[in-house]
Amino acid sequence: MHDAPYSSARNSFHLVRFLLALLVILCHCYTLRNLATPLNRLTGGQMNEGTLAVDGFLVVSGFLICQSGVRTRNVLTFLRNRALRILPGFVCALLFTAFIAGGLAYRGTFAQYLNEPVNGPFAYVWNWLTLNVQGDQWNIAGVFEGNLKQGVNVSLWTVKHEISLYLLMAVLILTHLNRKRPTYIVFHVFFLIVYGLLEGFGVRLWDAQDTRLWVLSHWNYQRFAETGLFFFSGTLLYAYRDKLPRRWYFAVIALLALILGGCFGFLRWVYLFAYPYLLCYLACSPLCSGFARIGDLSFGLYLYSYPIQQLICHVAPALHPLVHFALSLAFALPLAHLSWRMIEQPCLLLKQPRRPKNA
Repeated sequence: MHDAPYSSARNSFHLVRFLLALLVILCHCYTLRNLATPLNRLTGGQMNEGTLAVDGFLVVSGFLICQSGVRTRNVLTFLRNRALRILPGFVCALLFTAFIAGGLAYRGTFAQYLNEPVNGPFAYVWNWLTLNVQGDQWNIAGVFEGNLKQGVNVSLWTVKHEISLYLLMAVLILTHLNRKRPTYIVFHVFFLIVYGLLEGFGVRLWDAQDTRLWVLSHWNYQRFAETGLFFFSGTLLYAYRDKLPRRWYFAVIALLALILGGCFGFLRWVYLFAYPYLLCYLACSPLCSGFARIGDLSFGLYLYSYPIQQLICHVAPALHPLVHFALSLAFALPLAHLSWRMIEQPCLLLKQPRRPKNA
């Protein structure tokens, strides 16, 4: 029995991204209280839900961005479309985090909050509008001071990595390498080698612990190697979608490999190959294509959930993680829905060329 071929019109990407966003929220319900997550305990510390979700987002992003890149001949059109998808929602989430969530959890009055001289809300917004390239300002002075962790929206660390990968794809479009399938093999192998050297052998490219340039710091270039690896796993799966067999029994084999890796301590290396295949197999399935009618809520959930979870920790720090999860969804889902309907979707409509009125 053969699975239906991939269709860009009928697939389950919306549902997969939604579920990945839920995993991020679930993970933070535990980590914000310094508790081990269920998956972390199950795999003996090899993996948690947050890592699984972020890597999954990158695989899906690589698949869809490669699809967009292959179809786009104009690099300016590609960059415009990426900006329309990311920036409006991102900017609105920054404003919400800085002036609503931060204001509610500030140690003093709102007027004092607005006039905070160092690392205040305005500085926080400006810092993230410049993508934190001069360091990582996760906190706003005086906000969430009683929480175990004080970052107001640590989830945003992935945004600048993903934008960097979009710019790399733009270079491939500019040089016409985006249409040559071996390009994606080269980049995947490159990031795999770098990741293997950093994670497997503990190699350090340079001693840059104190640098303020984010991509050069040890933590960030190590993370960039990982994000690049999973992103180009997704591009590779799209580029060779007609060559790689998409069969249910291969998906079962990938799942069994992940389970065995988790049980016997070699999950990380099986995961690099089995997880992208399994995720794209599920996302390419047309079975849950109807979920797209709800809208793409995943980005809004990702942007708004962390500050909401921090507010919940600020008000009720001893909640059970599952109660915290339910409350987080109760507040984050309406915001994600509003973000999609009022900000993200209208901006995406600007991608479509306007037709003459008499056409």
